[in-house]
Amino acid sequence: MSQKIKIQDVRNALSEKQKAEIIALWSKEDGIPDPDIAAQRLKEVFAIAIDENEKIIGVSSIYPAIDPILKVKLYYLRAYIGEQTRFLKIGTDFAVFIINTLVAEYNKNDLNAPIGAAWIIENELVKKNYKLAVSVQSQSVYYGTDENGNPARVRYFPGAKIPV
Repeated sequence: MSQKIKIQDVRNALSEKQKAEIIALWSKEDGIPDPDIAAQRLKEVFAIAIDENEKIIGVSSIYPAIDPILKVKLYYLRAYIGEQTRFLKIGTDFAVFIINTLVAEYNKNDLNAPIGAAWIIENELVKKNYKLAVSVQSQSVYYGTDENGNPARVRYFPGAKIPV
């Protein structure tokens, strides 16, 4: 099955129709069953994946936070891909698209800005089959596990400085 998937930057530009479609995707597949959390998460949506019929099949959001392992401010990436299209590697496409966009926008002179992007890999198939310490596609590195034992990856932005 061959599908043409587009990743679109939708920061602060979601239509009401897209918001409803995203919430329906999340709630239908138990991605985010709580409507209050879903409403909050909509504010953090960065990109959507759409198929050739303009149907939303994946959603990615970001939020800044201090990483508990690295002790630096990073953007955390989250992605939810519809069950029927998880085999298409949309998660990797999201990571590459979002990171490349954030790298282009990064201002190394803003000392309060996140200095990179991190994400946790929760997909069991990906965890089982993808064990590289360094990802060529996303230019990220493995740096540990979260409290549930899921692998964590990070990519620092060019010119970013760690606090010492």
